[in-house]
Amino acid sequence: MKIVIDNNSQIKIDADFFEGVNVIFGYSGTGKTFLFDRINDYYANSKELNVTLINYQFCDKKEDLIVEFCEKSDLILLDNADLYLTESLIDKLRAECKCIVISMKNTVFFSHNEITVLSVEYDNHLIRTKRR
Repeated sequence: MKIVIDNNSQIKIDADFFEGVNVIFGYSGTGKTFLFDRINDYYANSKELNVTLINYQFCDKKEDLIVEFCEKSDLILLDNADLYLTESLIDKLRAECKCIVISMKNTVFFSHNEITVLSVEYDNHLIRTKRR
C-alpha cells in the first residue's frame, strides 16, 4: 500500500506499507508518531481509505474493544504499541485487516512471524518509510 501525502504542507509523506504486519522500530523523536498522525488526519474524512489509529489512549481498553474499533479498517496504525500490544491482539486484528503498521521502541517484545520491518527516514521535508 503506497501512501503519498503532499497537500502543500511543509513536510511530505511517502510511505510504503506491505500486506500483513509491518513493524517500525525506533527511538523517540524519529518521526513514527508524526507519520501516523499525518496519515490518520489526511484520511479522517476520506472514503478512499479507512484508517484507524490506536495509541496510548487505548492502554486501559480490553482487546475486544480495540478489535471492534478497528472493524472495516483498510489500514490499522498501532502507535506506541509497547504499551498495549499482545500476540492475541495482533492475531485478532489480522483477521480484521490486511495491513497493520505497528510502531514500537522495544524490539525485544515482538516475536510474531511474517512481519515486514520498516524504518522511518526524514530528509529535506520528506518523511518516508524504508524496508530494512
